[in-house]
Amino acid sequence: MRLLVILGCVKKTVAINKEDILLVQDYNIYEREKENHRTYLINYNLAYQDERLKKFSQERFEKIPKAFQYFQNSYYRRVQAPVASVLIQIDQILCETGADEIVLFGGSRRPFCTLQNGEGEGQRIWYQTAWLMNPVIDQTFGARAKICWVGRLPSFCFAVMSCLRFWYFSLRTSARLLLSALRQKHNLNQVEYDKIAANAFVVCELPLQFTHLHSLLDDMDSLKLVNLFPYQMGYKGIGWRLSVHDIIRALMGALRARREMLRNKSQIDQMRSSVSMPIYDLANSLMLEFFNFDSRHRALLRYTKRDGMPKSAYLITDMTYGPDIVLYHTLAQELGWTHLNFQYVSMDVMAYPQMKLADRYFIYSIPVYKYYAQFSKTYRFYWPSKKTPANSEGPPLDKKPRLTVFTQPDAQAERYLHFLSLVATSPNAGDKADIYVKLHPRQNLAEQFHALKNQYQCLHFLSGQTTVEKALEDTDICVSMSSSVLAESLLLGKMGMIVDIDGKSEHAISIENTCFPQINFVIRTMDEFWNMIENRQTFWSMFQQRYQQYFDQVGETTDWQIELGEQN
Repeated sequence: MRLLVILGCVKKTVAINKEDILLVQDYNIYEREKENHRTYLINYNLAYQDERLKKFSQERFEKIPKAFQYFQNSYYRRVQAPVASVLIQIDQILCETGADEIVLFGGSRRPFCTLQNGEGEGQRIWYQTAWLMNPVIDQTFGARAKICWVGRLPSFCFAVMSCLRFWYFSLRTSARLLLSALRQKHNLNQVEYDKIAANAFVVCELPLQFTHLHSLLDDMDSLKLVNLFPYQMGYKGIGWRLSVHDIIRALMGALRARREMLRNKSQIDQMRSSVSMPIYDLANSLMLEFFNFDSRHRALLRYTKRDGMPKSAYLITDMTYGPDIVLYHTLAQELGWTHLNFQYVSMDVMAYPQMKLADRYFIYSIPVYKYYAQFSKTYRFYWPSKKTPANSEGPPLDKKPRLTVFTQPDAQAERYLHFLSLVATSPNAGDKADIYVKLHPRQNLAEQFHALKNQYQCLHFLSGQTTVEKALEDTDICVSMSSSVLAESLLLGKMGMIVDIDGKSEHAISIENTCFPQINFVIRTMDEFWNMIENRQTFWSMFQQRYQQYFDQVGETTDWQIELGEQN
């Protein structure tokens, strides 16, 4: 019996027998083959809470140069946890089915490892999942099952590809940093340092962060806010900029750390087994991460230590787990400031090697909060509600309700394409509701989404300039699969649908709880979808009751406001 592992693009095919088992990454392949073969969709969540893997990762990172310690979480999330999850799933399938042969497609015996545009990122440049996973699968299960490798290329091809990719990203990163350093020095919106009377600095590196944090904090009279942002963004505040000196010093430090790692043969083994990654790929990828990190760190430190800056202040972010939040937490520690981080997007329930990411990390998902609170006392629960269902209007009865589908990128994109096709091909869909689609800012497969728009008149797409908050204010029912927008809709008193037609959102629904299934409604069939629209008033009444019952149990909190007010 054969197990076919199909990851990414398959250029050479084999005949699939009726008794074959399929493990696939592509959702379209899963939908096409599940009726004819025993088919599994890859589950990347299996190793997310593996405490042994977390400890193993921490021990391994202690053996590499200290400069690279900042990127433990990135490596864990983009390389270690996905690979471990795939290996766990294959082991389960082999035990369950008794398969004695594994068929792989593409890649080579040399694992292709990267932290730039690889696993867990929307845009991939010269990278396929098979290039990382297949050689690791071969190393792990080669002694247990026969490995048949279709379309395998010589290892030297991927060694050359890795080298080319490294130099591409090196030149791109260097050019971007130098361009930032050489741009106009004077920022017209820059606050004069000797006039700063702020006690809180809001980090805005993306427009969405600016919207979220100011919406959250503007009514806090005890906080005198100033924006801290890369100067070219144009917000009123302190626009820090890189200097050529920052870039040169960061590059020298990155090269030193890379040489040390290669000289000492510092290696990060993938798991608690013989599986390992090419040391040159690891060193090069970590070097580029450090180059970007350290240049920004030097520029920020130089700007925030200038005369006129307060000796004690809050540094406020809304980030998740990666090097960005580590950068600002490091900066706050060096300045003696208090670092606050507010969750506004999905936060994975994952055993990250670095758990202390802020002095106080506020999370609105109770299961996520409870998980991280086990490891650090820095985590807090908060609920920044702006409206409740009690003082909000429900969906109208005298006209069609307005639905807004908020999509997600990466592996979720194909699921949304499938769902929107089901919606658009339903009889009289346009007569039952006004259906709008809000694409994610870094949405992949955008051309296929717009092809749906051209094919079906009942689908309307919102402009990329429309903010999430504006889209939510204008909608009657928020629709998504596992996006944190389902939590944001609750903050505005809006009812939400958690669409799980294919049953693949269970982890996000039951474990991460970002979608709030205790309040919003889980929709598992198209009949349930249209029934909720038709009986929207009944569901609105249920929604109000569920909201009240949920917060009666957990206690709606504004402690974060009181805590900040007392300290100011």
